[in-house]
Amino acid sequence: MILRDGYTPSLWQSTVQPYVSSSKPDPAATYDVIIVGGGITGISTGLMLQEAGLRCLVLEARNLCFGTTGGTTAHLNTLLDTPYSTIEKKFSATAAKQVAAASAAAIATVRRNIDQHGIQCGFKEADAYLFAQTKQQQKELADIFEATAKAGVSVSLTDAIPFPFTLVQAMKAGGQAKFHPVQSPPPRVSSRPGILYMLPTYHQASIFCTSVVLRTDLTPWPAC
Repeated sequence: MILRDGYTPSLWQSTVQPYVSSSKPDPAATYDVIIVGGGITGISTGLMLQEAGLRCLVLEARNLCFGTTGGTTAHLNTLLDTPYSTIEKKFSATAAKQVAAASAAAIATVRRNIDQHGIQCGFKEADAYLFAQTKQQQKELADIFEATAKAGVSVSLTDAIPFPFTLVQAMKAGGQAKFHPVQSPPPRVSSRPGILYMLPTYHQASIFCTSVVLRTDLTPWPAC
């Protein structure tokens, strides 16, 4: 069972054993990139950089998937918490299209890694739904639908969803997916030699690199 930073156990953390690092950093070496954090973002970044020929190192203070990855809902989607109508209003229609394209590219990257490395993690395409239960919500849904379609996401309006909820109208989005997050690229791909080192929080070391990839869930990002 792996540890994670939540008070409530997730569906995933008891399904795998902690990853044991098989490599250690070379104190005499200078790495091209050091990545801080061993979730799906950090490991996937390390893998892609390594495939590009860079010498990189992933540092994790606890265990893989300790943070968001170990407690995620495991939805891979292009429908975000911030709707495209809000993104378009606060930024621009072009920005909304860029966000949609980046989200789709992220799903494609996960799929590519899973297929390329034969990872058995229950990856499956699925539709996503956003539904309105009142007339007021239906008006908001109409704005979201228009902006989402304009951003390039495959969406349609429907009066039925495969869930036992009362609704006025729903938006269906294709191109989504679901998977088992801690059996996906982080624990499996991290076994590639030379990219992962578990660095306990009490450990002190000097490691040199030309670039650092910080935890992307920190706001604001710390200076380096």
